[in-house]
Amino acid sequence: MSRLTAVEPQNAAPAVKPMFDSFIAERGAVPNMFRTLAHAPDLLKTFFDHFRAALAEGEVPVRIKEMVAVRVSHLNCSRYCLGSHTGLAKRFGVTDAQIEALQGRGSADFTPAEKAAVDFAEGLTNGDVTEAIFAALRKNWSERAIVEIACVACVFNYTNKFNSALHTDLTVYPKKLG
Repeated sequence: MSRLTAVEPQNAAPAVKPMFDSFIAERGAVPNMFRTLAHAPDLLKTFFDHFRAALAEGEVPVRIKEMVAVRVSHLNCSRYCLGSHTGLAKRFGVTDAQIEALQGRGSADFTPAEKAAVDFAEGLTNGDVTEAIFAALRKNWSERAIVEIACVACVFNYTNKFNSALHTDLTVYPKKLG
């Protein structure tokens, strides 16, 4: 059970309503993490903008960003983020075998670029990005892409710890949108 109440969309501050509306349009519900952050609208706004920018399609495809999210969330034992991002990863084409491998349960094929991104995210999370890990990352990705990958890994280290500490309830999404 969550340690804090989640702000109901109808009770959200005026500055928060557009963010909530975008989630409802996209997912049919506002994720509980964002509903919890809504207690501090200024923090929600800056986090929302950073989260959206980090996870948006850039030089690194969203599919690989979701792989990073799943791996970091697994390493941090974040039930909340794994609950959301394993499903999103599948929506972006990550296979069931890859999901299992990202969660330490089996093996799967990854391209060298995917493996480099995931290994870097693991090293970042564990506090040990070795020269070998970084060399593989640099071999497969540009400097802009490395910044994108690092930001995604850092965002998930943040959200994993936030949601675990506050025992944020898993978000229940409607079965079908529209």
